[in-house]
Amino acid sequence: MENIIHYSDILAIPFFIVLIVYIASKQKKTMMEYVLLCFAIVGLCCDVLFSVYFLFYKNPECNI
Repeated sequence: MENIIHYSDILAIPFFIVLIVYIASKQKKTMMEYVLLCFAIVGLCCDVLFSVYFLFYKNPECNI
């Protein structure tokens, strides 16, 4: 049950990508959209790093 948090982080990666593509493709962005875009990029990078750490370093028996 404790691993469900890690698997939900893995599931969140595509949603971060969709959010980044959506905001980046808008023509006229407000300052708030730029802030959201920066947070989404940082969140995606952190989520990918934490997921890689969980899958390959903390849980070595899981080979995807």
